[in-house]
Amino acid sequence: MTATAGPVADGAGPDGSVADGAGANGAGAPRIPEEPRRRWRLASPEHLGEPHSPTWRVTRDGAPLVVKCLSTAHSPDWQYPWEVGLALRRLGWPTPEPVEEPWVDGDGAWALFAFLPGRPAERPEPPAEQRARGRLLAEFHAAGAETGIARRRIGYPPLERIVADPELARRVAAHERRRPDEGALLRRHLDAARAHLAELADVAVPVGVVHGDFAPWNLLREAGRLTGLLDLAGAHRNPLVTDFALAWRGHHDEVLRGYEEVRPLSEAEWRLLLPSYWAWLFLGVRDALAAHQAAGGDGPSPLAWQLGHLRRVSPLAAERSGLRYPTAG
Repeated sequence: MTATAGPVADGAGPDGSVADGAGANGAGAPRIPEEPRRRWRLASPEHLGEPHSPTWRVTRDGAPLVVKCLSTAHSPDWQYPWEVGLALRRLGWPTPEPVEEPWVDGDGAWALFAFLPGRPAERPEPPAEQRARGRLLAEFHAAGAETGIARRRIGYPPLERIVADPELARRVAAHERRRPDEGALLRRHLDAARAHLAELADVAVPVGVVHGDFAPWNLLREAGRLTGLLDLAGAHRNPLVTDFALAWRGHHDEVLRGYEEVRPLSEAEWRLLLPSYWAWLFLGVRDALAAHQAAGGDGPSPLAWQLGHLRRVSPLAAERSGLRYPTAG
């Protein structure tokens, strides 16, 4: 099993960006390099704030376009999401349409796309919309198989390797000594994820291209139809059930029910769902704790997002998986 891109906040914007106040004139906002700006005749860049794959709304000759940087620092295999997007578009999916060949520099590949119409679902997402999104995710996975893309994406370590990292365990133990409640919650979920993933390591489950963040803000609709499938920056090959980590997010059970209307999950997939979700939440935790502890370990928790998600309980997942939530000792 391979992991996907790091966590995206539940408050992310329609393109997967997080509203951080870094607009066109935001302090510290990254900039589009001069060469692609000049070559593509871009004007009025507005930074949308996505941390791992920075995105801008721009204009050319008055027409709206979108610039995206596929960072080589975050993932060296930037060609993978590019290939997936093109393959899906050939199958009729409304992925962003490139209008120029990528421009590559030391930071990554800069791509220019046509602006897609439509708006994401309202928030909070109504149950009927969650269910529809689950059905659409199953259709996306079927389309991923049709692309014929079978290679793994470079730079995406297996989930079981992430939770088995001894340095992560040491950092969590140190956090527990300083903040017992937070640390114990982390440790119990880390132990559970490690044990269940090891138990399921040799179990056969469907594998294919996953999106990585099949969230409502990455799905644009207009007049009841899908007009945009955005942010394939985290696309990779993985057990399909792991795509629920940022689609289901631990509690959107209607997504699971909608998915099963198209493709019922196997017993093994239900057992894999929770440990994959917990393991996903530990992406980046080791480094976040290392930085926090190096700074003295005081101040707000660096893991508020992860802790909030670990506290979520899904009656449906508990019933279908037969697993016990490690929220108590």
